[in-house]
Amino acid sequence: MKAATTCIQLAACALLIGLSACSSPMAETAEYPVSDQPTAGATADSGKSVMLEFKSEIAAPVVKVWDTMFAPDTYTKWTSAFMPGSYFEGSWSEGSRIHFLAPGGDGMVSEIAVNRPREYLSIKHLGYVQDGVEDTTSDAVRSWAPSYENYRFKTIPGGTLVTVEQEVPTEYADSMTETWPAALAMLKSLCEAD
Repeated sequence: MKAATTCIQLAACALLIGLSACSSPMAETAEYPVSDQPTAGATADSGKSVMLEFKSEIAAPVVKVWDTMFAPDTYTKWTSAFMPGSYFEGSWSEGSRIHFLAPGGDGMVSEIAVNRPREYLSIKHLGYVQDGVEDTTSDAVRSWAPSYENYRFKTIPGGTLVTVEQEVPTEYADSMTETWPAALAMLKSLCEAD
């Protein structure tokens, strides 16, 4: 019972840092409207989960936004909106395994499903990391894994449009709807600082 409770706590932790229960990797097909503020919108609702989409227009070239989003030092800064001190270990290369971790070292084990540099990145979440041990096979993990988190980058007049797609359980939708725009605002500030 303790293991199941711990897995549930890890899942909640991962959701609060924006790292789990996400949509499948999607082909880039839609054109997105542009705004000067981070926006969020529910695009689908299955009852148990809701698909959230977040957008931010950043006055910086795609290469700078991409690099700022995924470099270790700046990743820690913009993801502090979810959890101060969150970080990753591993590579963003397609097919590579990567860990998304809270300051205590627990978090998610994932794989980079798709990496089209400066265009599209899809993260396939596989399970939990607890006390340095990966769990990708327990019943708690199999109830949601695999899940996906997708990032799109598009050159627009004056900069870059970043779109994040994430499916979350309905009970976490309000929290994510508040937190993702704050994280994207931090990313925007980092990218536009120079």
